[in-house]
Amino acid sequence: LEHDRDLRKRELDSQKTALQKEKETQLTAYDREKADAEAQYDALSAAFDAYSGDIKTIEAGIAAFRVSESATANATILTELDTFVSQYKAKMAEVAATKAASQKEADLDEYNANKDRWTAAKTRGDKAEMARLAARNQELRDLYGVGGDTGKKLQHFSAGGIVQGAAGSAVPVIAHGQELILNASQQAALWDMIVTPRVAAQAPAAPTYITQNIDMGAENVTLTDKADVGMYFDEKARAAQRLATMGIRE
Repeated sequence: LEHDRDLRKRELDSQKTALQKEKETQLTAYDREKADAEAQYDALSAAFDAYSGDIKTIEAGIAAFRVSESATANATILTELDTFVSQYKAKMAEVAATKAASQKEADLDEYNANKDRWTAAKTRGDKAEMARLAARNQELRDLYGVGGDTGKKLQHFSAGGIVQGAAGSAVPVIAHGQELILNASQQAALWDMIVTPRVAAQAPAAPTYITQNIDMGAENVTLTDKADVGMYFDEKARAAQRLATMGIRE
């Protein structure tokens, strides 16, 4: 029994020693793995710190780019806005001018219609209506600078025409911007120019002389025999004959 117990004890001691060695081996491996992990973390942390610096530089560049682009965009928007405002003002001026012309036509039609209404009111003895129409027409005359009421309707010539009334008599009219008014003498002068146009005499053109210089000479011609000489002079004679046929003389 003692021998068995001794053997069992040795076996357990051997297992204990083996386990102890395995424990030490695993601890060593764990320490090595831990050291490697810490070194890798330090390397990653350093790389991240260095890279984050680049990121900040990039972010700063992007921010500056955005500010610059915003300024450029704002300048473009302001320029386009100024152009739009100018075009809008021009359009509104055109609309206002058209509206003013249309309003002038409408006021003229109202003035002449009021004349007919005033005559109708006078016929039926409506003095209140006569007074109202007279006051309204006075407002229209004051608006357009018409001196007084001649008792006749006002005329306008936006589409052209002849002033109605006795020759030489003063007749109130509504004139429009850029219209041309010609009196009798000016009209006569205009018709005289149309019927008998006067064209300024022009000085005769100076004669043109054309001088042609034809060179029948030749340079660096090599004539080896009598046949070459004959052919050379024959070609010159034919060339002169062709020029004479074209009307070219010496």
